[in-house]
Amino acid sequence: MYTGDILNTPPDCAIAHCVGADLLMSDGIARVIKEKFNLQANIEEWLQSDIKTGDILIAKVYDRLILNLVTKPKSKEKPSWKNMKTTLKNLLSTCEEHEITRLFMPKIGSGLDEIPWCKTMKMLKSNFANSSVKITVLTLPEDEHISYSAA
Repeated sequence: MYTGDILNTPPDCAIAHCVGADLLMSDGIARVIKEKFNLQANIEEWLQSDIKTGDILIAKVYDRLILNLVTKPKSKEKPSWKNMKTTLKNLLSTCEEHEITRLFMPKIGSGLDEIPWCKTMKMLKSNFANSSVKITVLTLPEDEHISYSAA
């Protein structure tokens, strides 16, 4: 785990973060990613389909892929561990299918979603142990956490 801003990662690397199936992305890092990468057109298109927990919704922004991990039915709910595990398994197959070798993410599920990071990290290590995907987890310096959480 490293300290850094996920928004300032190399443009040829993918970014993964968690969202609800309603795609509100109104809080936390999801809101910031939606605004920074102008995902509104993607969201409108995705909402025309049947979005389920476990889905990985991919937005291509220039050379970067943004992986929106659907971990819960509604943004204001907390994901179940079962849904988180399913989504993380699907993340691996999505990375392989799209030949993603470098993936940046925050401590997914551990902020507003309140899943213990140690559980998620263990699952990621297990799922990606034999893959060519290098995952880098970034955390913000303490004084910057407030700006991502504030609406």
